[in-house]
Amino acid sequence: FLFVLFGSLLDRAGAGNYFIQVAFSLMGHMRGGPAKAAVVASAMTGLISGSSIANVVTTGTFTIPLMKKVGFNSEKAGAVEVASSVNGQIMPPVMGAAAFLMVEYVGIPYFDVVKHAFLPAVISYIALVYIVHLEAMKAGMQGLPRAYTPKPLVQQLIGIAFAIIAICALSFAVYYLMGWIRPAFPETAGYIIFVFLTAVYVGLLYVASKEEPLKLDDPNAEVTSLPMPGPTARSGLHFILPVVVLVWALMVDRLSPGLSAFWAA
Repeated sequence: FLFVLFGSLLDRAGAGNYFIQVAFSLMGHMRGGPAKAAVVASAMTGLISGSSIANVVTTGTFTIPLMKKVGFNSEKAGAVEVASSVNGQIMPPVMGAAAFLMVEYVGIPYFDVVKHAFLPAVISYIALVYIVHLEAMKAGMQGLPRAYTPKPLVQQLIGIAFAIIAICALSFAVYYLMGWIRPAFPETAGYIIFVFLTAVYVGLLYVASKEEPLKLDDPNAEVTSLPMPGPTARSGLHFILPVVVLVWALMVDRLSPGLSAFWAA
């Protein structure tokens, strides 16, 4: 129940729309871009939702009309969305009810379920993106126009490499910081971590406040250009923190699913 509540709260706060807009801004310029964005958005929504129906409702109302606009027929647009959303049940950390039944009746730790489900989930979404690309190639589809001039490929690769290095460095720093705080301050470690997370959340909110708030776009409106990826991503960074806390509690601290969702929420 707490996992479902966590996903519902995050979605109602705007995380679902944020994931859709980010995926659309990153992949909308490719062949069959809205369909690829639907796959990526469903994967991102699957992080916080273990319900395939909720995933379809969240992403499908926006992506299906866009897929039809760029050339997909109704059947293929619906098939892409359903296939993407159903896979959301196997996308950790918030998975479908079957994962919790395995934990309850088979006695497998939820950590092991998440660990073994992650790679198949990623592979399934990569396969879906590839299938969508083949369909777009066969139909001769084009992507939507960008609202900016893309950087050279080398510069993009350097930026991606620096981002990966920064994320890895930050992850190691947080890991060892947490490992130092708990032995050093055994009685007050929880309060220190709470203050730290609160400060990070406020900082992310400050970054998001500098950007235009994301609006719920009308899927039936004419799409003339794509949103800017950078401002779109920065406008909802605070939605990422609860997911990070959830993953940390499940995978590092090895807390129970319910307790992990409680701390993340």
